[in-house]
Amino acid sequence: MPVKISAVLITRNGGPYFQQCLDSLGFADEIVVLDSGSTDDTVAIAEKAGARVFVSEGWPGFGPQRQRAQERARGEWLFWVDTDEVVTDELARSIQDVAVRGPENTVFQVKRLSWFFGRFIRHSGWYPDKVVRLYRRGEFSYDDALVHEKVRCSGARIETLEGDLLHYTATDFADYMAKSLRYANDWAEQRSRAGKHRLSGQRLPAWFGGVFAQAYSEARLS
Repeated sequence: MPVKISAVLITRNGGPYFQQCLDSLGFADEIVVLDSGSTDDTVAIAEKAGARVFVSEGWPGFGPQRQRAQERARGEWLFWVDTDEVVTDELARSIQDVAVRGPENTVFQVKRLSWFFGRFIRHSGWYPDKVVRLYRRGEFSYDDALVHEKVRCSGARIETLEGDLLHYTATDFADYMAKSLRYANDWAEQRSRAGKHRLSGQRLPAWFGGVFAQAYSEARLS
């Protein structure tokens, strides 16, 4: 049978919400997981959920890794989701509706509702955090950015799906710092490739502290 919708994930140590993420993807005709060296039970959890699991060597950065994952998907439509995100029922129905009516040269963005330190943040510019996540496999793909990657969709129409994508950004300070450090490393590498200076070892702690303090303050006020 033709595959209409592929839910696609890139993984490395899926985290505490990975199972819940997979459970929310029942609307898809297949789940494709490209893992980059998990040291926990991420691969086993994905296989148990019925996903088509692949393992890649090395880490090329977020954009190139998403390109690799797209090559393994079979669906006409690709929906991208991260391991710390959960699809609501309303969003799932909206994705299925799009796959039926099938407009061309159109990409679809979701509204992310972020959970940060025990609560969802609906203020301070955090919501709706709109990001493109659904498109036709034959028309679009991600760019080459190592971090803060985006879908190449210049000239395409952008529509917003109904329903929220729940984003469990950080469960505690250690989790927040681990994610931030990984993004910062890829960001520094990207700057280096572009011929720009890296942040110094002295500046990085101050930068992390400032970002965390702002985010935590906004979470408490929301």
